[in-house]
Amino acid sequence: MKQWHYAAGGKPSGSFTAAEIEGFFRSGKLNGESLVWAEGMQQWQALGETEDFKHLLQQTLPPPLPPSGHHKEIRDEGYAPLSEPIVSNSSDKEQIRLSIEQSLRVEPAGPWSRYFARQFDLSVITTVLFAVTAFALAYSDPVLLFKLNSIDARALFLVFLPAAHLINAIIITVFGNSIGKALFAIKAVPVEAGRSFSVTENVSREFRVWVSGIAFGIPLVCLATMIPAFNRVKNRQPTNYDEGRGNVLAFSSSKIRRVVAMLGAIAVLLGILMSNAIDKTQQEASSFPSSWTNPETSIAITIPAGWQYGKLSGPNGETLYGFTNMKSGVVAMLAKEQLPNQIMSTYAVGLANALSSSVTLGQWNQSEIANVWVASGTINPGNHPTKIYVTQKGSAFWRVVLVDQLTSSGKEISESEIVRILLSSAGLP
Repeated sequence: MKQWHYAAGGKPSGSFTAAEIEGFFRSGKLNGESLVWAEGMQQWQALGETEDFKHLLQQTLPPPLPPSGHHKEIRDEGYAPLSEPIVSNSSDKEQIRLSIEQSLRVEPAGPWSRYFARQFDLSVITTVLFAVTAFALAYSDPVLLFKLNSIDARALFLVFLPAAHLINAIIITVFGNSIGKALFAIKAVPVEAGRSFSVTENVSREFRVWVSGIAFGIPLVCLATMIPAFNRVKNRQPTNYDEGRGNVLAFSSSKIRRVVAMLGAIAVLLGILMSNAIDKTQQEASSFPSSWTNPETSIAITIPAGWQYGKLSGPNGETLYGFTNMKSGVVAMLAKEQLPNQIMSTYAVGLANALSSSVTLGQWNQSEIANVWVASGTINPGNHPTKIYVTQKGSAFWRVVLVDQLTSSGKEISESEIVRILLSSAGLP
């Protein structure tokens, strides 16, 4: 039996039987331009030009359809009429789809198409996964959500990466391909022709990509695995995690589609990166003292480092000026009420009654700040420690509400510094 060799990376590889060479061609490992040689040949020759394998590149087209008047004769000879479905069940349809894919295979997908498709898949899935997680935690566990928001976006990407690979495997199993690969008209297929990867194989492949392909996504470390894989794909060889199992093939040779897909993927990735950069900038900004001007009095104050400002709305629609301590999770809310002909004791009792449906307060006492009253308690739901400071200037009453949103115990809130600073923006000593 004739033994064959093929050239890979400038070196001969072999020997193989003709059937094995044909299998390599059908899996995408070899194409019509791959150099092959067998004993008796004077020199290396392109696979598609050899007598033994040139039939692989020849497409057999069906004959023209007969005129419509011949349909009856075709039926009489035992064939199904054209109006009747030829495909009888879903398994037959799947086989036809796979056969069509086999006939459309042109060559292995290029390294850049594969890279951008993979980055698109993982970036989009991790972003959606984090958004869904944040939405769920906002109602179920705000404490954990606060801690997650304080973590760097790159570290969160590594945390969510294994789940993203698992979700990607499920998407491929259900829809036949990943979103990114479909965008670039490429697909991972098994070495064996005529079938697709099972769910177990898809999960296993995604796990191998996570470990051997991108080295768990760790920056710089991943270059040790990605660069060799890039070079193998560039030389039309399968990656080490696909060798003997499958390959990623291109089903379109359109350069226009590839460029449009690449520009679209880059636009999406840049959008995600810009969003992460904005979040990071906001976190970094809160680590330095900042200036804030009270809109009610136009008095500017310096907010200590670690506090992040955000305008809020109260239960009755009133404006609250909120400041969150990004380390302790304590929220300080400044508000003003204009109530003529009121005294401090009356206002304090009325405020406690107005908040009684959600806040349980103890007795009012003179605070460590002159002319400022304070009462401690808890806010529901969550049983979070709460402390309210109130003071009066003319007919205006100012209050600062402190809530420890990360604690559900009787812990005392000690944030008198931010209270002094916020009340100073009201023109109080």
